[in-house]
Amino acid sequence: MDISGDMVQMNEARIHEAGLGSPVKVVDGDAMDIPFPSESFDHVVSVGALHSWMAPEIVLREIHRVLKPGGKVWIYDLRRETAQDDWDEVRRQVPLTSQPLFDMGVMNPWRASLTEEEIRSFVLKSPFANPAIAPVEAEVAYMRLPAFPRVVLGKPPLPPHLR
Repeated sequence: MDISGDMVQMNEARIHEAGLGSPVKVVDGDAMDIPFPSESFDHVVSVGALHSWMAPEIVLREIHRVLKPGGKVWIYDLRRETAQDDWDEVRRQVPLTSQPLFDMGVMNPWRASLTEEEIRSFVLKSPFANPAIAPVEAEVAYMRLPAFPRVVLGKPPLPPHLR
């Protein structure tokens, strides 16, 4: 799901090119009002969107709503704790002609990203409890950086007498 119709079309084209066809569906939608019925998904994955959520508490309530009991959520975004000096070094490795794209696609989202403590704070206000938040290392321009936080959340399974 993406709020951008252009991104939906691009992803549909990529899915078609990969030969995945009908098992994968991309929809236009807003994370604050996910266009699926309650308890639709076993897993929810968000990559690179957390920093742009205007109301993370609302988004997490919506994710909780569409997640089946026993389901898991993985959220990845750029990690605010990654040092500016590290990103500056990565930027120096990027060809000069690609640096504006790097600034738009990496540096601007990094500047808007949240700290792990900020993430923990809004997760604890959500229907989810006990978030597991840990840095994920990635190789970026030949440098290993703790560039992403991985936020893992779960919805408890139904008790046996309610299944």
